[in-house]
Amino acid sequence: MNTFVLNITNRCNFKCAHCFREEASKEDLALETLQRCLPTLRSLGVRTLALTGGEPILHPRFVELVDLLAGEGFRLGCVTNGSFTPRYLAALAPHRDKVAYVALSLDGYTAEAHDRLRVHSGSFDAVIASMRAFHDAGYRVNVSHVMSRHTATARDLIALADFLADKPMASLTLGAVVPTPRNGRAQLASSPQLLHGAIGYVRAKLGSRVRITPAVGLNGGYMFCNNLQFMNDVALRFDGDVVFCCDAIASNRGAVLGNVGEEPLIEILRRHPEKASLVMAARLAAMAEGRQAECNDCAFCNQVLAGEAGIVRLAVV
Repeated sequence: MNTFVLNITNRCNFKCAHCFREEASKEDLALETLQRCLPTLRSLGVRTLALTGGEPILHPRFVELVDLLAGEGFRLGCVTNGSFTPRYLAALAPHRDKVAYVALSLDGYTAEAHDRLRVHSGSFDAVIASMRAFHDAGYRVNVSHVMSRHTATARDLIALADFLADKPMASLTLGAVVPTPRNGRAQLASSPQLLHGAIGYVRAKLGSRVRITPAVGLNGGYMFCNNLQFMNDVALRFDGDVVFCCDAIASNRGAVLGNVGEEPLIEILRRHPEKASLVMAARLAAMAEGRQAECNDCAFCNQVLAGEAGIVRLAVV
């Protein structure tokens, strides 16, 4: 484990149609709770802490939190929608050498497509301006693109690659919608064959800057994400829950390993391998039934963990 996710707040100024956080609320991770966990994270070899939300900077003690983590020697990653860039630049400036990356969410190569999903007029222009601002300030910029039925035709991906080719970014991460009871299962708009061809074009255009997550579900072979291999997506939530993966939906209690307000973090993390073995066993069974692509995505993991907890499973289609 060298990366750990901190979901520091559930506050957000957006109401994205595809968000798997389900419901925004005014809840924040207590700094005192976080501080108790840092010795364990350090002893496990964690070097980078990924700050997510909600929108991370809406945590009312964000500056103190950044000062604490950087002062303890951790590198930081920040995931933001791009609407508070001046505030981020001011908060991160004293610790610029400790910031591993800034990830910006971009859900379309046009303002119409992006703003429709973000349900926030002007958010596309803000993201593009933020890419330049963070780059000019010396930060490594990652663009996260969620593929959905609205923005994941083969033509859309090709246009996205062309749009980003000359933009100041270090990498592009392609993910997919994580289904929740609220947003349903958002199928991709093109066939797997067409999307494979389009992703080939994206790789040719952007080279090593592209990362395709298992959530996209286009892999025909048995695939492990970093979480199943190295526990690199385990997350501490704003309410103290430690979850199997940062892409586990809030209502999926089967993904919860424990709560740091009730027991030590190290005891909670010992449950992760057992959960991982359940997912891997289910994945092997699904592959034997010919469901290779389905069993590689995040929806499958959520489904397995929800079923293990006796919860009604999410529909995977």
